[in-house]
Amino acid sequence: MVIPFPVSSSFQGPLRIRRRAPLPARFVARDCNPAGAVASAARESGGTNEAPDSIPPGILPAAANRRKETRMLVANRMSARVVTIEPQQSLEQARTLLLKHKVRQLPVLKQKKLVGILTDRDLRSAPTTAKLVGEVMTPKPLFVGSAASVDEAARLIRLHRIGALPVVDDGRLVGILSATDVLDAFIDLSGVGDYTYRIALSNAKGRQAQQKVRQIVLDRGRGELKWLHADTKNPNKLHLRLKARRVDDVVTALEAAGFDVDAVVAPAKSRA
Repeated sequence: MVIPFPVSSSFQGPLRIRRRAPLPARFVARDCNPAGAVASAARESGGTNEAPDSIPPGILPAAANRRKETRMLVANRMSARVVTIEPQQSLEQARTLLLKHKVRQLPVLKQKKLVGILTDRDLRSAPTTAKLVGEVMTPKPLFVGSAASVDEAARLIRLHRIGALPVVDDGRLVGILSATDVLDAFIDLSGVGDYTYRIALSNAKGRQAQQKVRQIVLDRGRGELKWLHADTKNPNKLHLRLKARRVDDVVTALEAAGFDVDAVVAPAKSRA
């Protein structure tokens, strides 16, 4: 992909965007870490995985942008290859599986039905007298359906402080969704992993200002607005991330509309 504003590879400090008509010096890009660095966060294994209910398989809502919806479904983010174990197997076998496959959760199956989940934390806290998986596993674990949305799953992972959710359709285990999978989905949705630009505006208070910005991005940038929100400390400021072919035209149009463009953050040279 061609970046509208190429960035010098020899420059190690704050990145300045170049355009045909140079942006003012205040437009200094300070790009954040690549998406891969964020997505490498360790999976959380604390908390309890037991809950009284589960999210049933959902229904894909009707909307214009089906492609974006699909990226936020559990079915498109889960790992379909799941390492499982049975209740009558030994804890030593469980430890071997965790180390061999580098996972932290083992769904427990009995006659191909999900009956529990065993985590590395369960093994660490297991009493010395325990020998079998069925003695230390969490029974009746929380799970989601493959057609559920990732944000629903994220809420459960955060609420119950767990590291992963088994994915079950019609009583059959079809995958597992980890906290890292959820992070990947939100990174993709935010656009930070793509060649996008983050822009900070002032003199942009109220809903009308937000609507005007959206229209300018659509008309001038011919791109995609990833997100837009007001500054939490200063309601006169707006922050947005966009993917546009001609971001310089967007900046010019924003200024012509009366907005003060405080910063334009260029995409990183490479994305993980």
